Amino acid sequence: MDAFNAATGLGIDAAATRRNVLTRGVELNPLVGRRFAVGTAVLEGLEPCDPCATLGKRLATASVSAADVVRALADRGGLRARVVEGGEIAPGDEIRPV
Repeated sequence: MDAFNAATGLGIDAAATRRNVLTRGVELNPLVGRRFAVGTAVLEGLEPCDPCATLGKRLATASVSAADVVRALADRGGLRARVVEGGEIAPGDEIRPV
């Protein structure tokens, strides 16, 4: 969200994206097909979660169109993952390979 807000000049709160977990400084696409842990939870990366029109509409403003939102989030939309082992995730937990 930091990069998105810098690129668009907006100040969108991360909660507005409705993502379950937000990361900073983590390359997510390489986690596709791999297991990784966050806190005590173990996950498996399934596929990139590219930004969609719904998210674009949710974050659009009078000065930034839905299409501009989608473009600004391209390759930064997130990762769909499957929970392999449930656990607790807390702010500041690292993402680590399993």
